[in-house]
Amino acid sequence: MEFILEQNEIREDYKVKPKASPVIIIWRKKPTKGLLTLFVFAIVVPVLVYFFIFDKGTFPVEDANTCSVDKKYRITCGITDINATYDYCTNIKCCFDNATRLCYHYLPSKYFYYNKGGNSQTYDRSLEKSPFGQDLTKEISLTINEIDENNVQIILHDTAVTVDSNQVLDKNYKVNVSNNPLFVEISRNTSGDILLTTADGPLIVSGNFREWSFQLTDQYLFGLGQVLIDLDENSTLTKVIYANNNDHNTLPLFMAHKNGQYHGLVVRHSGLLEITILPSKLVSLKSLEREKIVLELSVGPTPHDVITQQRKGKWGTIDMKTLGVHICREGTVTTLKDILSDYSQEKSIDFPYESDCFHDNLVTALRKEKSEQNIENVLEKIKSLTDSGHSFMLSVPPHIVFGSALYDNGTQLGIFYKSGNKTYKGQYLKNTVVFPFFKHTSIDSFVQLLVEELKGYFKDTFPRDFILNNNWPKDDSFVFENYENFRFFSKEIIDAMSYTLPWDVSSENQSQILDHNDYGALQTQKFLGVLTESSVMTAAHNFETTQPLIIQNVAISWVNFKKSITQILYNSIAGSPMTSVPVCGSTSDFDASAHEALCTRWYLMGATAPIFRISSDLPRRDPTSLGPGAFGQAARRAIEVRYSLLYYYNTVLNQDKEPLMRPMFYDFPTDNDTFPLVDQYMVGRHLLVAHPTLPDRTQITIYLPKAVKVWYEFWGGEAFGAWSNKTWVTLTLVDTDLVAFVKEGGIIPWVTDNQGTKLVQLKVALKCDSDNNCDAEGSMMVGLESLWRPW
Repeated sequence: MEFILEQNEIREDYKVKPKASPVIIIWRKKPTKGLLTLFVFAIVVPVLVYFFIFDKGTFPVEDANTCSVDKKYRITCGITDINATYDYCTNIKCCFDNATRLCYHYLPSKYFYYNKGGNSQTYDRSLEKSPFGQDLTKEISLTINEIDENNVQIILHDTAVTVDSNQVLDKNYKVNVSNNPLFVEISRNTSGDILLTTADGPLIVSGNFREWSFQLTDQYLFGLGQVLIDLDENSTLTKVIYANNNDHNTLPLFMAHKNGQYHGLVVRHSGLLEITILPSKLVSLKSLEREKIVLELSVGPTPHDVITQQRKGKWGTIDMKTLGVHICREGTVTTLKDILSDYSQEKSIDFPYESDCFHDNLVTALRKEKSEQNIENVLEKIKSLTDSGHSFMLSVPPHIVFGSALYDNGTQLGIFYKSGNKTYKGQYLKNTVVFPFFKHTSIDSFVQLLVEELKGYFKDTFPRDFILNNNWPKDDSFVFENYENFRFFSKEIIDAMSYTLPWDVSSENQSQILDHNDYGALQTQKFLGVLTESSVMTAAHNFETTQPLIIQNVAISWVNFKKSITQILYNSIAGSPMTSVPVCGSTSDFDASAHEALCTRWYLMGATAPIFRISSDLPRRDPTSLGPGAFGQAARRAIEVRYSLLYYYNTVLNQDKEPLMRPMFYDFPTDNDTFPLVDQYMVGRHLLVAHPTLPDRTQITIYLPKAVKVWYEFWGGEAFGAWSNKTWVTLTLVDTDLVAFVKEGGIIPWVTDNQGTKLVQLKVALKCDSDNNCDAEGSMMVGLESLWRPW
């Protein structure tokens, strides 16, 4: 520290002059300067040019295409897992980077499509072979579909495919299509800012493979499972969108900030998609699509506008029961005897909750059960659950146990995936299972049989609420190894394509890989098509799904705690505001003594999350299982906080029609300091919440946006903020504290239960002007009615 202070003093003391070396003294003489200058230009400059240009990348100049591409814009070309050579790169019509031993595309790329002229929307290829040696599709089509004044689609498709094409006269964007080479630019009408361009990368189409790129901004980019995508000039971010065991909720959705305004983009697809973000914010897509790929742009200009435009009014009503606490149990047991034993050994639950799933594997166990007595015992337990005023929420996986009655029915309908000419058999919880194809022509009949099977098991206790779990879908038997079939993708696909259905199984001559990312959404759609009055939570989804999401297979760690916050915030700006991450994780890696502080913090985060769900393998993590000590009591208090804020949450979601837990920039879109924040977030428009995301923290530093003059500490009312010229504040931290602030001018209802009577307190944060005139506003939704009171 003394050395650092000393160096700082030297830098700040302009009177201190370093001693001149003999070289510097000689340089000061005019004749020497001239000779050395000539030397530099004659010798040094050519060497530097060679090292930094020719040795780093090849720059042929025989045509308009150049290899002089800024590193931040370089899109890799050809196979990336080899030690590339100059000859390899030039043979595939690309540039060679000697430093990285990789090929990259020219600018403009030599791989493009062009229009020969006339009014045709058909475009011809520039080359015959792709960088991977495949035949390029000779002709493709591109269609612009203007959905409304704020939404427009760019559709790249096969010439034989018919797509929607609409034109809107009065719109907030302008579309420009260049025909030679083919690229699209969309700009904002009011400012002329470019919102999207596809001009800076290759366009490659061969068979089902597409490679395309676009840029939304060169400033700030959000999305892709994160909040702010923050890259330095030497790094890239690659994400494989392929629903799997570890990531079954990320959608290819972006929000961009440019010159103070926001716009968004959805990549609509069903199959395997690899996305690479370059430091320039250029986005490179590689996809497997059967017929088309769609870029859908929304013009904003606020984050709220982007979400509203992308969802197009699809915002389901959330009931109070969904906002309560939900309990489930996971594990590998699949017999009713073991499930009953586990359930019976648990102590009586001594905290408020809404629903209990009994066990995630209950349906699988019922399909194997031979003992009528065990089935009756399960029904008795469920009846006692519902008699006490709680809901029974049944978990239903897509897996059908091989040899069960439902398997026989499905085989007759031919709805299961096949490998070759035989029904494909996978593994799920050490059981041999088969997988329905949810786009099969006979799937409606099968789902009707499925519902009848479930009603047969539960008789008078048939539930109204369901969880569609492990529906990416999980397959414990498949490990992806045949990378040779996917050399045009990166190695990240190996992890993404394991422990789910093999890519090459098919049904009705359709390979499942082309519909893979729609599997969970299709199951949800078909299930609700029969049980129309039911509510559903689902583990896998697509952009059309509005049902609450559950994230599974989460290990407890500080890294995953922060990732969980990020996932919820990301889904909020991705139009999926009801996302649940299991409190304290769900895998068996849990030690109460080692994870006490982390689990307490996770409970406090859960108190403000859209859905509060406790679901885990052994050891269990509900407050009763955590015991009567300080740890268990802290978990119970977190649940009490949640129930006290439930009416506030209900109002935000159902009256305001806004995400509950959202990133700071949603409410402060012009404050760049909010962009990278994930350790703190807004809950509705009035409440700011922060958490430590590293262990052993005794203090926490919070950013209080300067647009708000006064922020009041939630529990004690102490005032902080811009009025005192302090927008960053540091507070002493206790593990059991929920760190929260109320924005001036807001009212938050706080509801407690006193022997069955609801008591409503209003936490009022007055906003006062220089004349001491004060006011605040807020509302509380009770049922379908909104209570409002100005102060």
